[in-house]
Amino acid sequence: MLKLPISTENSIINEIVKNFNLQQKPVIALRSDLPETNRNAYVGNDQIAAGSTAAKLLMSSIKSKKGDILIVISQPFRCQQERARI
Repeated sequence: MLKLPISTENSIINEIVKNFNLQQKPVIALRSDLPETNRNAYVGNDQIAAGSTAAKLLMSSIKSKKGDILIVISQPFRCQQERARI
Protein backbone atom coordinates (compact mmCIF):
# COMPACT_ATOMS: atom_id res chain seq x y z
CA MET A 1 0.00 0.00 0.00
CA LEU A 2 1.33 3.42 -0.99
CA LYS A 3 1.58 5.81 1.95
CA LEU A 4 1.30 9.47 1.05
CA PRO A 5 2.65 12.16 3.39
CA ILE A 6 0.38 15.00 4.45
CA SER A 7 2.19 18.18 3.52
CA THR A 8 2.10 21.30 5.57
CA GLU A 9 2.82 24.71 4.14
CA ASN A 10 6.39 25.47 5.08
CA SER A 11 9.74 26.33 3.48
CA ILE A 12 10.91 22.70 3.26
CA ILE A 13 7.83 21.57 1.32
CA ASN A 14 7.97 24.71 -0.84
CA GLU A 15 11.60 23.95 -1.71
CA ILE A 16 10.79 20.34 -2.62
CA VAL A 17 7.99 21.51 -4.91
CA LYS A 18 10.32 24.10 -6.45
CA ASN A 19 12.94 21.40 -7.15
CA PHE A 20 10.33 19.17 -8.80
CA ASN A 21 9.23 22.12 -10.94
CA LEU A 22 12.82 22.80 -12.01
CA GLN A 23 13.11 19.15 -13.09
CA GLN A 24 9.81 19.55 -14.98
CA LYS A 25 8.18 16.88 -12.82
CA PRO A 26 4.48 17.31 -12.07
CA VAL A 27 3.31 18.26 -8.58
CA ILE A 28 -0.26 17.53 -7.53
CA ALA A 29 -1.39 18.71 -4.12
CA LEU A 30 -3.97 16.66 -2.21
CA ARG A 31 -5.79 17.89 0.91
CA SER A 32 -3.67 21.03 1.16
CA ASP A 33 -3.57 23.34 -1.84
CA LEU A 34 -0.06 24.66 -1.05
CA PRO A 35 -0.87 28.14 -2.40
CA GLU A 36 2.67 29.45 -1.95
CA THR A 37 4.06 26.86 -4.38
CA ASN A 38 3.98 26.43 -8.12
CA ARG A 39 2.11 23.11 -7.96
CA ASN A 40 0.42 21.89 -11.16
CA ALA A 41 -2.93 20.93 -9.68
CA TYR A 42 -4.91 20.74 -6.44
CA VAL A 43 -7.45 18.03 -5.65
CA GLY A 44 -9.54 18.67 -2.57
CA ASN A 45 -12.87 19.77 -1.23
CA ASP A 46 -14.37 23.15 -0.46
CA GLN A 47 -14.17 23.38 3.34
CA ILE A 48 -16.59 26.31 3.46
CA ALA A 49 -19.34 24.39 1.63
CA ALA A 50 -18.60 21.24 3.64
CA GLY A 51 -18.82 23.17 6.92
CA SER A 52 -22.10 24.80 5.94
CA THR A 53 -23.59 21.44 5.02
CA ALA A 54 -22.36 19.87 8.26
CA ALA A 55 -23.84 22.72 10.33
CA LYS A 56 -27.21 22.38 8.62
CA LEU A 57 -27.28 18.61 9.21
CA LEU A 58 -26.23 19.01 12.85
CA MET A 59 -28.86 21.63 13.55
CA SER A 60 -31.61 19.57 11.94
CA SER A 61 -30.67 16.57 14.09
CA ILE A 62 -30.54 18.45 17.44
CA LYS A 63 -33.04 21.30 16.96
CA SER A 64 -35.54 19.88 19.47
CA LYS A 65 -32.91 19.21 22.17
CA LYS A 66 -31.96 21.73 24.84
CA GLY A 67 -28.90 22.16 27.02
CA ASP A 68 -25.17 21.77 26.54
CA ILE A 69 -23.62 20.23 23.45
CA LEU A 70 -20.27 18.47 23.07
CA ILE A 71 -18.51 18.68 19.72
CA VAL A 72 -15.41 16.53 19.19
CA ILE A 73 -12.94 17.49 16.45
CA SER A 74 -10.15 15.22 15.23
CA GLN A 75 -7.76 17.94 14.06
CA PRO A 76 -7.84 21.61 13.11
CA PHE A 77 -7.67 22.80 9.54
CA ARG A 78 -6.95 26.06 7.83
CA CYS A 79 -9.67 27.02 5.43
CA GLN A 80 -9.32 28.84 2.14
CA GLN A 81 -10.12 32.20 3.76
CA GLU A 82 -7.34 31.83 6.34
CA ARG A 83 -4.80 30.84 3.69
CA ALA A 84 -5.71 33.88 1.60
CA ARG A 85 -4.57 36.13 4.47
CA ILE A 86 -1.07 34.60 4.67
